[in-house]
Amino acid sequence: MIIAIWAQDRNGLIGKDGLLPWKLPNDLNFFKSQTMNGTLVMGRKTYEGLGKRSKAYKQIYVCTRQNNLSLYENAAIIHSPQEVLSVENLHIGGGGDIFRLFLPYTDVIYRTLIDAEFTGDAYIGEIDFSEFELVEEIQGVMDEENIYPHVFQKWVRKK
Repeated sequence: MIIAIWAQDRNGLIGKDGLLPWKLPNDLNFFKSQTMNGTLVMGRKTYEGLGKRSKAYKQIYVCTRQNNLSLYENAAIIHSPQEVLSVENLHIGGGGDIFRLFLPYTDVIYRTLIDAEFTGDAYIGEIDFSEFELVEEIQGVMDEENIYPHVFQKWVRKK
């Protein structure tokens, strides 16, 4: 099963300088709860933004067009989705190009919608949800650490 997971603001923003442009512990905890027992795929910039936090994952694949990258610690380099489609419990963690590259193979999408606007440099882009069905939507709890209204959505590919 291939699962894509991301958070976005009102305008589809998903990142800034390889990191998240907001502080929302609820979403970070949700991401971890969904991905920690699986294998994570992400682009080079997203991986480099993780830094030392990448060591928490058993296996990470970095999908890149570059051929001259040296191996990363705790990560293998891939150049196409076909190289990992047989991996069980595969989670696509960003960025936008990687989400769109894996979308034809994606079974489930977890999307956190943040009802706020931020500045950044990475956007999810156009995602065609017509092949998916919204099966769950949970309102995120706001508190002193989670100050932005947010909702967790689960989309499943239609059969």
